Amino acid sequence: MENPGSRFLSRIFMLPMVLGVLLLLSNSVFADDLPDIKKRGVLRHLGIPYARFVSEDSSSGLDVELMRLFAQHLGVKYEYVKTDWSHAISDLTGQTYHLVNGSPVVDGTVAMRGDIIANGLTILPWRQHLIDFSIPTFPTGIWLVARADSPIKPITTSGDITKDIASVRALLNKRSILAMENTCLDPQLYALKIRVRKSGSMIPIKV
Repeated sequence: MENPGSRFLSRIFMLPMVLGVLLLLSNSVFADDLPDIKKRGVLRHLGIPYARFVSEDSSSGLDVELMRLFAQHLGVKYEYVKTDWSHAISDLTGQTYHLVNGSPVVDGTVAMRGDIIANGLTILPWRQHLIDFSIPTFPTGIWLVARADSPIKPITTSGDITKDIASVRALLNKRSILAMENTCLDPQLYALKIRVRKSGSMIPIKV
């Protein structure tokens, strides 16, 4: 018989920008202008194998198919350029940066390797200082899941996302949650402090 204390599907909380109801928006962002891309004859798609937006071998995925069709629409060739979460924005803008109190500070230059990021890239305020986002193409919800025997109860939404975030944070006060690096839930994206790092991809953070 299943131990109810080991089940993780009973208590579910929506997770917003910082632990409340986070709306993940899959977007595309552009570097060169269209005339430059058409003149070169190639659309360079910056992507990262992630969540079926781009497959591990980069041969398929939602954003791969979208960018291939976009290149076809423009009358240019499609080229996939593999990048990673740490370098994608720099590969697009030609600028390196670091975050100070949640805001980006440009600190150098690098070669621009691509024309567009299409990879399930979440819209975040600090990213909007560095790049322009398209109209969202794939909005999704992220769920915060707790143990079935957890004393925490889901909040009742107020209609005000700021208040809902504050309510969820209050419930999680002095508790730890698990997050995953190099995803839309990476604690570093939301200025959340990593308390302890353990082996594997899941890491606990202090709220």
